[in-house]
Amino acid sequence: MDCLDKFIASRWGCEMSRVLMILTRSLLTVGVASALRRMYLLRWVVIPVTFLCVLAAACTGSQYDSPILKPGEPDYPILNPKPIHRILFNAVVPPSLSVGFTAGFRSTSGTGGAPFDPSCFRVVGLAVSAPVAVEVPLTLTKEGTSGRGYVAVDLFNPGRCQWSFRRVGYSIPNTWPQLGLVMEYTTDDRKSGVSTVRADIWCVKDKRPATPAQRRIEELPPERCMGLYMLTDPNPGWVSSQLAAALRQRYSDLSGIAMVSPDTKEVEVYFHDVDDMVAGNASDPP
Repeated sequence: MDCLDKFIASRWGCEMSRVLMILTRSLLTVGVASALRRMYLLRWVVIPVTFLCVLAAACTGSQYDSPILKPGEPDYPILNPKPIHRILFNAVVPPSLSVGFTAGFRSTSGTGGAPFDPSCFRVVGLAVSAPVAVEVPLTLTKEGTSGRGYVAVDLFNPGRCQWSFRRVGYSIPNTWPQLGLVMEYTTDDRKSGVSTVRADIWCVKDKRPATPAQRRIEELPPERCMGLYMLTDPNPGWVSSQLAAALRQRYSDLSGIAMVSPDTKEVEVYFHDVDDMVAGNASDPP
């Protein structure tokens, strides 16, 4: 189950299914004459694509690709009365952006040696289930452009669903993604020993012309937020090559995701309004 969930949530699972669906549609529309060849396609293309379509059904949804429980629903986790593992969360947001944060927790039932409990899963597609999750708004005390708060890693008792802290997401009105990832929890030993972690998120207005399909379904948000790696990608060219080179030279965080471990004490997140920066209206954070 854990292996299937990881594949469902992975970019490879989603992209592979889409590629194979396109391939199948192309092959079946070229007028394949022989029944033998049709049977070959059915066995080696259509059936695998059908399976991957089931996996692709879970590619949409929340940042966890899991059903989100609401307070009061069955299996909603019980608060830990005395959480002790807290990570200081600092966010610097320019006045031109309005950012909200949520802390995410997910059931790890059936993983890491924990007993498997089927009630901790929900069906998210045809014959596909995913572990349940919850999202808790993160409250920050604001001072100017800075916000300060704490993420309680042990906010909930593990319970029979083995609730575990997973990540912190952010949301900005009229942007893509509607729910982005800025902080992720890992027990990877390579991330241990680091007490302070930083992440940089870059927001820029999408000035590209909309396609007819996008105009028809109004799926073109006016702003995009991303890590430095995507921002400085020459295709689609969000910023000039000169600015891309300067930013890469100055900022080391490329992903826009702070990977935190049990040793992490503090996370610093900086949001950048690229358009204001180019116009000279924004002060550049350190």
